Amino acid sequence: VWDLVSPGAPVVLKGHDDSVLGALFIADGMSVLTWSNDKTARIWDAATGAERRALRGHTEPVRTAILSADGKRVITGSDDKTVRVWDVASGKVIQVLEGHTDQVLCVTEASDGSIAAGSSDNTVRIWDMETGEASVVSLPATCWHLVPGKSGDLFYAVSFRVEPQDYVDYHEWAMSYKKEYAFEIDAAQK
Repeated sequence: VWDLVSPGAPVVLKGHDDSVLGALFIADGMSVLTWSNDKTARIWDAATGAERRALRGHTEPVRTAILSADGKRVITGSDDKTVRVWDVASGKVIQVLEGHTDQVLCVTEASDGSIAAGSSDNTVRIWDMETGEASVVSLPATCWHLVPGKSGDLFYAVSFRVEPQDYVDYHEWAMSYKKEYAFEIDAAQK
């Protein structure tokens, strides 16, 4: 972590046992959230580099993570096909959201508290956090990015296919080569 106001030696966040896949500052500006191939997400003190919390529970690499709007929860998605909701203060799992049949690549939270997750299974699942029920929206390809809309029941998804390196999937690739799809997803859609 580099201090851009008072440049000096960077603060090193040391503790993950495998590649770090992403990082973001937590709303307090004094903490950093990271996620990794080591199956964990971690919360760090940005000034000292000390680990504050290790979020353990996923059984495969953690591909994505966000902080909830209120700053009290971390939401992670993993190759283990689950989304986990964590309490920032305790580091404990609040809820495990299941249903995807392939790795979870992106997660987001809407203003109404619902959580959406995109997956390599070509679906977006949207969980109502009060009932625990999920609605499923099918896409023509992997969902790589999700963004909540202004209303609590709307998400935007970006889904695309890329040329496979081994050309095994040539026919499917030929039909969708370099096409991008942007979908407006109504959370009420079943």
